[in-house]
Amino acid sequence: MSGFLPGPFGPPLVYRSISEWQQLARSGSLRPDDQLYDPVHRVWERAGDHPGLRAYFPAPPVNWPTVLGFGALAAAVLASARASENDGLRGLG
Repeated sequence: MSGFLPGPFGPPLVYRSISEWQQLARSGSLRPDDQLYDPVHRVWERAGDHPGLRAYFPAPPVNWPTVLGFGALAAAVLASARASENDGLRGLG
C-alpha cells in the first residue's frame, strides 16, 4: 500500500480522523493488515486491531484444529485426574 508509506515509498504520513479511516475501510481501500500510526500512543498498529475500525473488517476465521486439539487435551487431563483419584480411593479401602 504505497500511498500510506512515508519517505521515498510514498507521500509523508497523513494524519486522518477516525471517521476518514472508517470511510476508507468501508470502501475497501483500507485492509486489516495495513499499518496505521497512532500519534497519541506513538505506536504503529494494524488497522484490524484498532477498536474504531474492527467493525469494518471481517472476523478472523476460527482455527478449528487448535480448538479441537485443546478440547482433546482438556478431556485427556480430566480423564487422567479422575483415574488417579479413583486409584487413590481404592488404596484407602
